[in-house]
Amino acid sequence: MVQAGAQLTELPDVRLWREELLRASLMENRIENIPTGFSPMCPRLSTLLLCRNYKLNLVGDSFFQHLIGLKVLDLSDTDIEKLPDSICHLTSLTALLLGWCAKLSYVPSLAKLKALEKLDLSYTGLEDLPEGMERLEDLRYLNLDGSGVRVLRSGILPQLSKLQFLKLHQKSEVVLSVRGDEVSALYDLQTSECNFRDLDDFRFFRCGQSISLIACKVTVGRPCFSSLEDLNYTRSKSGLIKEAWFYDLMIDNAISLFGRFITKVVFVSCQNMRSLCPSYVIGGLEILHLDGLIILETLFEAPLFEAPSKLPALGVFFKLREIVIHKCHGMMVLLPPWLLSELRLEVIVVEDCYNMQEIMGSCEVLVHGEEHSSPFRRFDKLRVLVVKKLPNLKSIYSGRLQCNSVEEITVGDCPQLTRIPITISHSLKKIEVDPESLLNTVENVL
Repeated sequence: MVQAGAQLTELPDVRLWREELLRASLMENRIENIPTGFSPMCPRLSTLLLCRNYKLNLVGDSFFQHLIGLKVLDLSDTDIEKLPDSICHLTSLTALLLGWCAKLSYVPSLAKLKALEKLDLSYTGLEDLPEGMERLEDLRYLNLDGSGVRVLRSGILPQLSKLQFLKLHQKSEVVLSVRGDEVSALYDLQTSECNFRDLDDFRFFRCGQSISLIACKVTVGRPCFSSLEDLNYTRSKSGLIKEAWFYDLMIDNAISLFGRFITKVVFVSCQNMRSLCPSYVIGGLEILHLDGLIILETLFEAPLFEAPSKLPALGVFFKLREIVIHKCHGMMVLLPPWLLSELRLEVIVVEDCYNMQEIMGSCEVLVHGEEHSSPFRRFDKLRVLVVKKLPNLKSIYSGRLQCNSVEEITVGDCPQLTRIPITISHSLKKIEVDPESLLNTVENVL
């Protein structure tokens, strides 16, 4: 029975609810209520879609009485305030979808729904988890993002040992935190978004993370506003990314926070950090964003080598593709000379850093016992260069950069900058330069 988008204001006539009915789609209608007393005799009905009936606010308790074979129930995007207690008798139910039911404040015990594999309670008005959650041993998917749930009771997650997808809200006024040891015990977990209260919980998660994890976004500390929140210049080909955000934490250095499975790291308003990392080995990191690290002086401290033969091998930083720096007023040079030969950067964005004087350091460096000033450098991977609100910026690079892949150049509010030392080709799609006189310093290669 398919009557999706048919402008219905009430359920179809009882004669259409035949005993042999297998699936019913009544989504995107104007049904306002399912009155008590209406109880269709459809024991074979396996799928019932009532989603996006935005005015639906009442489901009578007797409605599910004879729907004993129901496996998928979708009530998402409706106006319901409570789920009837009779839902507890749908013991064959594998998917219960209640996302975006903003007025929903009551869900009865789910203890008897032991076949349940997918539970979506995202953006509901629920303030407490339904009772019986720990009995859902076959649950694979749990989404509480945007809900009002304030506490995930200790001991529940380890009981949900088959979870593959876990999403908890991280940005709303109510932050739902979890324990690192409980998340790391979910060995089948593939996708996760969750918050850890402190660095100890994150280290538990990092050290015990499942080898099956293919995508995650974890936050540590109390999330606060950052202008970097939705900034994405570089995207994974698969669309999957493993990212960690650290907010307002007292961190001396971040070496213990990097791991092979994390590909994007963001630090927001973290204090005490003069150097991001005292080691130049940063594992599989691809994207690095820094916002409001006001005393940060350098990204990575130069390693100390006993002899030229021990210089870092080319490719130590080969995975780092994107660096975004915002309001890091203690930095004077973004990329020191010793680091340049290790990078294959695609994106460089530096904004609102008061003391920034050079983007790429260009003083003489020691390479195999000889000094080189490197007046010419190829940056073949660079796609995006943005420098804005840097009142003391004097140089992007003192020599010349050949960037055959560059697509975007943005320069603005950098009053001391006199040249843009970039040789570009036909790949350029966007160029915004203020003042326009700097355009004359950009060279073109046909």
